Amino acid sequence: MARIVLALMAFLGCAAPALSQEIGFFSPRGTDARFVDKVDVAMVNVNTVEQIAASIAEAKGAGLNLTLDFGPIISLPRDVSRMNTAYTRADGTEAEKTFAPRADNKLRDILPDEQLRQVIAPFLDMMAANPGVVDTLFMVDEPYLNGVSKAELERAGRLFRAELAARQIEGVKLGVLFAAAMFHAPFAEGLDRESVRYVETADTYRATVEETEEGQQWVETFDAFRLTTYDAAGNRYLGGGIPQGYDVVAFDYYLSTLLMDTVAEQALNWFAMNTDLRSCDRFFGETASGLRAKLSFYQDGPVVPGDDARNKDRVILDDLFDCRMNGTLDLLEQEIAASGQSPEIMLIGESSNNGMLEFTAAGTPETEQPTLLVESRVQDEVNRYLDIARARKDDGITRIAFFTFDDEFDDTIRLAIGGASSMPGVLDSIFAAAAE
Repeated sequence: MARIVLALMAFLGCAAPALSQEIGFFSPRGTDARFVDKVDVAMVNVNTVEQIAASIAEAKGAGLNLTLDFGPIISLPRDVSRMNTAYTRADGTEAEKTFAPRADNKLRDILPDEQLRQVIAPFLDMMAANPGVVDTLFMVDEPYLNGVSKAELERAGRLFRAELAARQIEGVKLGVLFAAAMFHAPFAEGLDRESVRYVETADTYRATVEETEEGQQWVETFDAFRLTTYDAAGNRYLGGGIPQGYDVVAFDYYLSTLLMDTVAEQALNWFAMNTDLRSCDRFFGETASGLRAKLSFYQDGPVVPGDDARNKDRVILDDLFDCRMNGTLDLLEQEIAASGQSPEIMLIGESSNNGMLEFTAAGTPETEQPTLLVESRVQDEVNRYLDIARARKDDGITRIAFFTFDDEFDDTIRLAIGGASSMPGVLDSIFAAAAE
């Protein structure tokens, strides 16, 4: 829908409206001198006092609004004794997972109150000494996906409010960052069903091969390197809803997640079946794996040459963006209305090359990458976020933070992520948008 509106404006000779939103980066490690004076906002993960002190100083000097994500320090991986290992097979029978839960699972639990106060104290003290620099505090990233309940978010929010008030820190917002449409219970339930399917497939295969030497090797490899999906299945929070007491609701829904995450296999079909968006119509019955096979950059062999392949990719990627993003925004507005609140909406955009590289049909990155072609795909995706912000400027979207500025390594998925800093055209688009 966003691109249809802007295309119509271009056809009629109208200039695209200036962005009214704040534009910046979700830069987990901290602020960076290469962007602090060129964007409006930066979101950073809280890890150490020294790291946040440096980011506060840099943001203060540049007049940059700083958002702090407290997830890394206020939550711990869930104790395996508290993890559910039961699941229901596709045929309706009950089963137990055959692989024991891993201690380094991605599920999270927020610290108890007293421990939480102690952990956040030095950072709030820094905020009190530097008023007006930090304007939003986020809790655990993607909480429902990672098993943190609505009630637990509300508990943490109340404690943060009390600790801010005790230091007479005013005007600081609290934010929650969701994965895709996990705030909508039917979507969350569908996603978890895909996780359970992954568990059932693995357990069934184990039962058929583990008596052989080759099968035993597979069991050992899977146990050591399996997706976090296995342990997360049946342990996510599926109740949906927007927690009370939060001023900002954000979500990320990256192309890379949609194309490469096993739990997204039926996501497009879900949107097609549960929304009236025209851009979703083409995805009835479509799976993520089936869609990858239609994209020129998920093929075995050399780069597919010619503009025809690029144009076909772009049409698919346009529809993918319009379907998942407008669909998620529409669901978010429904949930916000049901909550009786009126929070701001923040988008976490994708400015990395994570899902835009040349891949084999199996999803493995090719050794040689066409740098300019990859950058053009990332730039197209960045522009899609800017377009939707313009088209839906009256829907409460106040910020876009692009992930990520610099190269990152995601330990949870063991994947190197190439950031915007090495793609000049991408940086130019983001910096220009921030200057509007």
